[in-house]
Amino acid sequence: MNKPLNKKSFSVIFFGSQKDSLFILKKLLSLSYLTVELVVTQAPRPSGRKKLLTPTPVGEFAQNNNLPLFTPQRLDPKNQQKISQLQPALGILAAYGQIIPPRLIKIFPKGIINIHPSLLPKFRGPAPVAQAILNGQDTTGTTLFLLDEKIDHGPIIAQAKIAINPKDTKEFLTRRLFLLGSQLLDQKLPDFLTGKIKPQPQNHQQATFTKLLSRKDGYLEVGQIKKALMGDQKLTNEIDRKIRAFYPWPGTYTMINDQRVKIISAHQEKQSLKIDLVQFPGRQPIPWNKNLSQRLLQ
Repeated sequence: MNKPLNKKSFSVIFFGSQKDSLFILKKLLSLSYLTVELVVTQAPRPSGRKKLLTPTPVGEFAQNNNLPLFTPQRLDPKNQQKISQLQPALGILAAYGQIIPPRLIKIFPKGIINIHPSLLPKFRGPAPVAQAILNGQDTTGTTLFLLDEKIDHGPIIAQAKIAINPKDTKEFLTRRLFLLGSQLLDQKLPDFLTGKIKPQPQNHQQATFTKLLSRKDGYLEVGQIKKALMGDQKLTNEIDRKIRAFYPWPGTYTMINDQRVKIISAHQEKQSLKIDLVQFPGRQPIPWNKNLSQRLLQ
């Protein structure tokens, strides 16, 4: 017989690090049938020019709200044992940033639910939101699925779809997808916990994969930018999507007079690319202007 969802029926451990995963943590904290026993996030890292150790957004939130917090460098057997001692029923993972070892997954009777910002099996891997924008997709979505020993491979609990807007950046679309994930979790988690939802295997033959992005991926050839500014619609579409897909990281850039120039934002106007905001090394962002355009088009 399935356990009823009375107050504090299930203990949960949350794994998350990025700012957008807070949508999920806050939702879990609002659910009366759950107890968040522990928040697991990545260890503080050096940040800024002074390289000060800085907690993740999830770590900072947990500290400010007196939540039990664990920041292991690695999920090695010793740290797995610390988590196991809490005897959690369920794990919830959202943008944690580390692979969960199979041995750790097995300690959760209800498994670990991952909130993934794509419609699996499409766009498995580390950059699903960027890839959806790069591909010119009209829609994407969020998937709740159970972790297994392979990346983004486990059975699906639920999915929800949203449209990709023409001005969506990776930053904004990611936010929308994790907000959608929090809503989906609210709707579907009770039925999963009480056995009304049976996770369904993915169609692995339809799987597509994304790769980890690096700064060099953001390079835009100056000749292609020139063509886009002059009305090449194909290049305009490609460059516009790349600028939006790589914002804010790894960002896009080109070279003007041997200077690396970040292209922060742009838009399409008819068939042409219109650059809005750029940044030269060591300076604040500035609006694109006629003088910069002439330097680029020389």
